[in-house]
Amino acid sequence: MRLAALLVLMVFLGAAACSGGHAPESPEPVPSGAAVAPEPLAGDAARGRELMARFECNRCHDGTGLPDETEERHCVHCHQSIRAGTFDAPAPELRRWRANLHSLNDAPSLAGLAGKLRAEWIAEFLVSPHDVRPGLPATMPRLPLSPDEARDIAVALAGSTSAEGDASVPGDPGEGLALLVEYACLSCHVFTGAEVPTVAAAEGPARALAPDLRHTRDRMTRSMLLRWLEAPGELRPGTLMPTIEMSRDDRERLADAILGAALAPVEMTPVPERLPVLDRPVHFDEVADRVLSLTCWHCHADADFAGGEAGAGNTGGFGFEARGVNLLDYTGVSSGYIADDGERRSLFASDDGVPHLVRLLMARHHEVRGEPVPGLTGMPLGLPPIPIEDIQLVETWIAQGRPN
Repeated sequence: MRLAALLVLMVFLGAAACSGGHAPESPEPVPSGAAVAPEPLAGDAARGRELMARFECNRCHDGTGLPDETEERHCVHCHQSIRAGTFDAPAPELRRWRANLHSLNDAPSLAGLAGKLRAEWIAEFLVSPHDVRPGLPATMPRLPLSPDEARDIAVALAGSTSAEGDASVPGDPGEGLALLVEYACLSCHVFTGAEVPTVAAAEGPARALAPDLRHTRDRMTRSMLLRWLEAPGELRPGTLMPTIEMSRDDRERLADAILGAALAPVEMTPVPERLPVLDRPVHFDEVADRVLSLTCWHCHADADFAGGEAGAGNTGGFGFEARGVNLLDYTGVSSGYIADDGERRSLFASDDGVPHLVRLLMARHHEVRGEPVPGLTGMPLGLPPIPIEDIQLVETWIAQGRPN
């Protein structure tokens, strides 16, 4: 394999944990109460499995039921191999690549979701992904999925019926909040908006993959949560969630706290304002070094350069049509993209004074705040937004006539 191919093979996508952006929050505290009662979800599991292959879920997630991808094509396995120093490449290259691997070093397995997660929630999440795992910088990307397709995939993963109904009456959540500390739950999990103490955080995959407990009342029913607390390894073999010895009463109290504690609204920082263009000269090499070569090349490469595969943003993939965007070099960036009508358009064109490329980068800032921009897919897909200072650099370069 040509070493240059890694620029596209290390695609920073997925992470259902691998979750794009926060869901909009209610302006009022969430009242305590029982988990949402399950209802059957209408969907076609066979079609859902076909869609999982089309959207290439197995390039980020294990446990899909699809054929295993090679290490080079499995985004997470590739990153893990590079970090471990076992990838077949010269040591200097491995050191350079390892320094840039921040966002997608882990992704949750999709095995064993039946009986653990509500299929309804999975379908909603696939259409409107948000940040479920704060310890994982990458989030589930916004894929071109219709609600019907999302329902089919959810049924393929979790079945059409989430779980039996929950007849038990929840108790006082206050008693269980103390147990979150006693059983060290908060060393891996956060519980955003709940009145819980801050404890020392664990390190490694367990912390990265641990969901924010705030979302549990949407993701799971009470019966699901109780079974999970009792024997997580039986529901999902290989899970990093430990089996903790506790009494049935303590499991009940923990469930009461996780599902019923009052939650304060999450205060989102506003979308940053675009900065004025710089006075100093900006050339392509600086834009490539600070922006394009760090992130964008992974999905927008050149097929000749990358051993025949040019990435989802160029020749298509992950359910996206080919857009012909090659950000590998100056000529490629200048060639633009293929619009919906099949015609090429410039990445620098503007109808409102903002270049199209800048609009895409700013749209990602909106997405992570739960405010997707209609008609735009924020870039970089599924990754933290580009810092506003780097967007300023890109916009300055464009405003100065894009000097090479």
